[in-house]
Amino acid sequence: MPQVTIISEEQIPQYRPDGTVNIMIAVTYIAPNMPPRTVWIDKTKYSPQILAQAIRADIEQARAQAPKTLEI
Repeated sequence: MPQVTIISEEQIPQYRPDGTVNIMIAVTYIAPNMPPRTVWIDKTKYSPQILAQAIRADIEQARAQAPKTLEI
């Protein structure tokens, strides 16, 4: 897997209908030959290993979607 650069990590509150608040961590990163992307991880499950898995899965999903070309 390529090395990525973490641009930001922000804690975002997620308000539920029952009145509880869940904190999500939005991690924005840059990978080679890709625009910046963001993965969301529940704060209670956050760890460096979970972050690496989420980014790896996100990169694989993004690369699986073939870009479209348009002749102009």
